[in-house]
This record gives sequence, C-alpha cells and structure tokens, in this order.
Amino acid sequence: MVRLLVVFIFISIQGAFATLPIDIVFDIDQTILTRIQQGPKGDLLADPLNSSKGTLSIAYKDQALDIQNNPVFDLMGGPVMVEQNERYRIYEGLESLMRRLKSEQALGHVRVSFYSGGSVTRNKAILSAIKLSDGSSLIDLAGSRVFGRTDLVPTGKEGRFSERFKKDLTKINPVLDDVVLIEDVKGFASDSQLGNILWMDDRFPYPERLRSTTIVTPEILTRERNKIYWLTDILDEAIKKRLGSNLSFSNIVQIITRNNQITPFSRDQNRRFEDGKIMLGQDESKCGPIRVANILSGLLK
Repeated sequence: MVRLLVVFIFISIQGAFATLPIDIVFDIDQTILTRIQQGPKGDLLADPLNSSKGTLSIAYKDQALDIQNNPVFDLMGGPVMVEQNERYRIYEGLESLMRRLKSEQALGHVRVSFYSGGSVTRNKAILSAIKLSDGSSLIDLAGSRVFGRTDLVPTGKEGRFSERFKKDLTKINPVLDDVVLIEDVKGFASDSQLGNILWMDDRFPYPERLRSTTIVTPEILTRERNKIYWLTDILDEAIKKRLGSNLSFSNIVQIITRNNQITPFSRDQNRRFEDGKIMLGQDESKCGPIRVANILSGLLK
C-alpha cells in the first residue's frame, strides 16, 4: 500500500511538471511599450519632468504589405522596401519584469516569446533596442521566438485588422495548457484559444487610442503607467502556483484575473514597490485588495 502511494505521488509530480517550461508570450504594442505619435495626445504617458525617460528610437527597412497582408512588389518583380523611423515609450517596470523572467527561464521554468502584428523585422528591431541592466536585450531573451505579421492567420472576414487576422498560439506550442498570451486587443486570437489570453485592455484603457473628445483623467494615466507592476504580480503568483500544483498555467492565470477582487493598483494608494513586488501600506482599507497570493491560497490549495 505504501509503495502504491509513493508511485501515485511520483506520477502526480511528474504530471505537474510534464509540460514545463511555461510559455509566456507577449504582445508588443500597448503591452510592453507604446508608439509616440505626433500631436497633443501623442505622448500622454511622458514624465513631465523628463520626457525622454523610457523612450527608444528605431530605424529599419521593411517590405511594404498590402491590406491583405501580402508583400508588395514593383513592376520589375522586386520587393518594395520602405524606410521606417519610429519612437516608442517603454512601460515602467518592464525591465524589472523581464529580468525576473530571464532568471526563471534560466531555471527552465518559463520560456519567453513575443508575438505582435507588426513585421518580424520591426519586432526584432524593437526587442534589440530594449536593454536589461546586465547589458542583454529582449531579443537575447527571446532568441528565435519572435513572431510577427506573417505568422498571423487570415480569417477571411472584413473589418479591423484584428478581425481579419488572428494570432495562433499553437505556433508557440501545440500543447496549450501552459501557454499564455499577454495581449491588449480583445479578440486578437481564435475563439478556441481565448482561455490562453491575459487581457490587458479590459482593465487599462490606453490613452494614445482614446478619442480626441475623451477626458484623460489622472486615474487613467496612473493605471496605464502602472500596468506592468500589476502584470508582474500576476505572473509571479501564477508561476509560483504552477510550479507547486498540477493545474495548468492558463487555468491559474484565468482564476486570478476572473476574481473580482483583483483590480489595477496605483502607486499613490499607500502602496510602495520593491523591484516590482507589492508591499502593502498600513491602512488596508485604502490599499484596495490584498495581494494576489492571499486570494489564491484559498482557491488553489
């Protein structure tokens, strides 16, 4: 009987770790950074005391694509190349989050990928320009796991870009239990993969796409600036729970994000941050919800 129990425990442990590493897939635009546009609302997230803080510029050549995502060629059959010069603002806390994931990746716990509707050339230019404190870049972290416009699946439908094309997470891993895409555009994945999405947009309106008549309040700006800290806390707890349970990573993330007590937090609500981790202030009633771990303890035990 004891031997059978030991075998059962061994098999259970094997099952819990069988699909590691966890695949954490990041969208790029409005998820880890936002493009700086011209005009009065083109850079609302800028630090008023230092507008260049957290910005990067990239220049690259890329082949032009038509509205159906097909490459454009000239009359001689050669590719039509377009020079691009773009500026972006990186969300606060991203470097800290990526350093944490780099450590987890080195342990074999996670695998970081990027999947954006931009071209692979552009995506790689952006990731090469985002540096970590150790001198490495996000392209070093992702390696060959950078997916772009040519990896999208056409739906045959009319409408917005995200309605005409979808991201297919089986390109990352055909077994989706431990695959999660962090994405700001709701519906930018097939219906069968909605359980593998951590939606950013449901909780954080992005000012750069707000209508000109919309009043951008300080609360909206604060929530947008701090969303990587919220994401860091979610991922920290989800990874920890996945390593200690037989629940899939996608299920754990859904449990966290579906719980109504989990809300975006602000640096101004008696909370302070230490390398991306939340430290609660003394007045819990003003702090909002207790840390994700406390809620999960009752759900996942």
